[in-house]
Amino acid sequence: MSKVDPRIPATLEVAEFKYRTDDDGDVIVLLGGFDEDRSQTVIINSRTYEYDNEEFRDVFSPAHTGELPPAKVLAYCLKENNDIKMGSWRLQVSTKTEKVALLFGAQISANASPQRLKQVLLNIAKTTDDLEKKLSSQDKF
Repeated sequence: MSKVDPRIPATLEVAEFKYRTDDDGDVIVLLGGFDEDRSQTVIINSRTYEYDNEEFRDVFSPAHTGELPPAKVLAYCLKENNDIKMGSWRLQVSTKTEKVALLFGAQISANASPQRLKQVLLNIAKTTDDLEKKLSSQDKF
């Protein structure tokens, strides 16, 4: 079990978000209050990386997992990436199972303020849930 970066729980508590952790040390936040009583899971990576002397982490949420989405969905995501100001659509492919995950995520400062983290979490959750709703009548994530 990997260790949770203590900055994440401290920031989430100030922002008044409930969360849980997984075996990788990542933090999972379930956000509700969307249309039709929907909710969305957002994952905050405890692992960080440095770029240009600044420390960052990934925050992301799944819109789809399983088989590769149709080309028109992938094209939609690429088009959206052109207009989105914070974050981007990503496709992760498992080398073991060849299953895919269509994710929306952003890189944020590992020292983001509670207000900034809240903004990012809400933006990621809303963006991802909107596409999940278009792809399926289910609320899987």
